[in-house]
Amino acid sequence: MARRSDTPAPQHTPPSRARKSKRHPLRNILLIAAAAAALLMFLETDGLPTLSASSPSPTADSGSFVVCIDPGHGGSDQGASYQGRLESEDNLALALAVREAMEAQGITVVMTREDDTYVSRAERAAIANDAGADFFLSLHRNASSDGSGSGIEIWYSTAASATTVDWAAQVEDALAAAGVSGSRGCHSGSQTNPNEDYDVCRLTKMPALIVEMGFLQNEEDNRLFDSRMEDYAEALTDAVLAVWAEAGT
Repeated sequence: MARRSDTPAPQHTPPSRARKSKRHPLRNILLIAAAAAALLMFLETDGLPTLSASSPSPTADSGSFVVCIDPGHGGSDQGASYQGRLESEDNLALALAVREAMEAQGITVVMTREDDTYVSRAERAAIANDAGADFFLSLHRNASSDGSGSGIEIWYSTAASATTVDWAAQVEDALAAAGVSGSRGCHSGSQTNPNEDYDVCRLTKMPALIVEMGFLQNEEDNRLFDSRMEDYAEALTDAVLAVWAEAGT
């Protein structure tokens, strides 16, 4: 479960000489034109795929697209817990699955942590900023005091760009298609104050989302989290690729 801050912070070699052609120049021009026409007809046949500038590649060029994945909590900060299940462990497991899915699509991934290590929220934002990441994705599990909550929930900054808001909607739709118990929607600010942002959203310099992947006290959310983790990882990857392509980056 994400936490907010209580204090604001500052965002041939040379070619041999050819013999003179005795052909009339017009003949050369006609030959070239005929060859060009034949090539065009060949490329337009159904036997060869055509390229369209309006159809972006489903994968990213390696090194050109960087996503920072943040498994929330870790180390001395275990986050929420329920019957021996720790949020920090679930966050890391999903984050590693997302990294694998994203790298398979050519995305360069930066992790804020790769094991059970404590990393402050300011350090997490700094890792993303220093890496020049294009997007920042923080993964969490949610918790409720009475154990009645269920479904995913997505958070972004009160100053979020249109790209960020679009990304949040793409994530919500993709996860719904992957099979979650429901959605509690996309929101700005934080759970305790709609005018106060979570640190990792406030301190990062790129589109940033916190995605709460269901409630730790909800058995159905836990069952889905365990059984559909790879589907969720693919969904999160598809969503960020779609927004990256739409942004024309």
